[in-house]
Amino acid sequence: AATDPADAWHLPVGAGEHGHPLVRDALDNNMPGLENLALIPGCVGSSPIQNIGAYGVELQRVCDYVDCVELETGKRLRLSAAECRFGYRDSIFKNEYQDRVASVAVGLRLSKQWQPVLTYGDLTCLDPKTVTAQQVFDAVCHMRTTKLPDPKVNGNAGSFFKNPVVAADIAMELLELCPNAPHYPTADG
Repeated sequence: AATDPADAWHLPVGAGEHGHPLVRDALDNNMPGLENLALIPGCVGSSPIQNIGAYGVELQRVCDYVDCVELETGKRLRLSAAECRFGYRDSIFKNEYQDRVASVAVGLRLSKQWQPVLTYGDLTCLDPKTVTAQQVFDAVCHMRTTKLPDPKVNGNAGSFFKNPVVAADIAMELLELCPNAPHYPTADG
């Protein structure tokens, strides 16, 4: 059950919960912040491993903590979001903790001061002053369903690619060759 402190909703979510129903349920209960992650297949417990993300939002934006069990000892531990060392499609779970822990729950923190993230694809056409979280959710669902078939109808693994990361000078050279190429700056340029 979500707790409701003054500035944010805190949702403890079991690792076996499916991601998309969580996104939809949070939105249905007036707790926006996950809508850009709509229709990502899989369970919440696997989301911290590669810091899932879509349409401008990564898990690290809303993750408060990850509860784990050490596989060898059975000891429970809680890692803060900072301790998870989230990066672009990366985390401690793909490195030091790979094959050593299993996540059992993820704590989410959804700010009550919702700000839409409209930096990707058709979302850039939405007005940040008037858009609702439901409209963002609907737009994300539309974009995802037009790019990929329904896995229930036509089996697929979704989209799980990682954009290449190149130095800023190389990015500029590539943009000179292909000015319309999609590109996204990294935190360090």
